[in-house]
Amino acid sequence: MKESPLATTALALAALLSACGSAPQNSVDVRDGSAPMAFSSSRTPRAIANCLTSRLSDVHRRAGAGYTELGVGRSANGYAWLITLAPSAAGSNVRVEQARADDSVSEPELRFAIARCTT
Repeated sequence: MKESPLATTALALAALLSACGSAPQNSVDVRDGSAPMAFSSSRTPRAIANCLTSRLSDVHRRAGAGYTELGVGRSANGYAWLITLAPSAAGSNVRVEQARADDSVSEPELRFAIARCTT
């Protein structure tokens, strides 16, 4: 049986679209709050911390040996978000995790500030 080029193209397109819609087998959903978001930035920890402090309300900074922690948002039980900044050869390693489930700082607001301050 001879296939037409149009049918072959349609089958290839259908396979491509179905592959794009499926999730990878070992993916972690970062929106569930249980998995921290970790990445690197070319900016220094100090520059990132200063930028986040200026963009977000209720940020508490704590420095340790080789890292800076930012507690963002305040509730009766602690911080809503914890951001850890560690220096690296190329700038900083950034780790963001939700510490408490509360609405003192919204996730979209936090993500926007982090994107602005780490690029």
